[in-house]
Amino acid sequence: DAVYGFSANKPVVVTGWNGKDTHWVPEQDMDLNEVVQAALPPAPLAPSLSLHWLAVDGVQPNVPQNPPPDKRSQRKGHGQKSGSGLAEEMHHGSARGGAAVGQEGGGGEGGGQDGQDALVASSVGGALGEVSHVLSREMQLLFGRVTWAVRAVGHPAALQPALHTLKCDAGLQEMMPYFAQFIQNQVAANLKDLALLTNLMAMTSCLFANTQGLEPELYLHQLVPSVLTCVVGKRLCASPATEDHWQLRDRAASLVATICARHGGVYANLQPRVTRALFEALADAGKPLTSVYGAIVAITRLGPLCVE
Repeated sequence: DAVYGFSANKPVVVTGWNGKDTHWVPEQDMDLNEVVQAALPPAPLAPSLSLHWLAVDGVQPNVPQNPPPDKRSQRKGHGQKSGSGLAEEMHHGSARGGAAVGQEGGGGEGGGQDGQDALVASSVGGALGEVSHVLSREMQLLFGRVTWAVRAVGHPAALQPALHTLKCDAGLQEMMPYFAQFIQNQVAANLKDLALLTNLMAMTSCLFANTQGLEPELYLHQLVPSVLTCVVGKRLCASPATEDHWQLRDRAASLVATICARHGGVYANLQPRVTRALFEALADAGKPLTSVYGAIVAITRLGPLCVE
């Protein structure tokens, strides 16, 4: 056998025998003394590692280790075309199915899938349209499926796998800005949809519970206000008398405490600013009982020092 790291100088020749199916590699008889006394071949180059930036703020630097700018522009254009083609393909597929998004809950299995494809297409096209870099097709599909599961209130079986993905999967950092923007926009646009707000808080909780290298603290400026809205919001459901919005406030208050405990050491002004916002909601005599309740629960979860 050839020594690892060295290559043979002669090509390997396979020899047959009498036209039969028996073949072998001919080997030359060598004197061991000649082998031992012969000079060693030159040693191969030692392996080495070097570091370089793949991207800085979403822009790939022009260094020798990265592709040239012309190839990057060609590849980027190809990726954008693939992404738009994917959204268009999903849109046409849902149109052929004849099911609208609003009808997915009442239709059969085929109608629900068509509605799911339509929501995926809208998520991909709406959230990924104006960006300075392009996500892979797999990431676009994953983003679309997760956001569809969160918004599809009538499909609880689809929500759990999506939350498990957010909590346990690695490699989600590239999609984290899109998830943060999705949560911020959906909370602001659906302040009276209790089921959707509950799903959004579950999604946020899973992102902060991810232990596979995800860094949601880079997007606290988008996520914390959304969570505080679900704590001290004036009205978080369509029918406060019949819907249990108190449970949503309790869950959001616990999430606020978790965020402050986990990232307050790095961002020293995080908990003081959160506490100040809660105190303002508590001290304002014009705030309704729902906001006062959320502020009291959140301050309690932050610990005895905040209570004092």
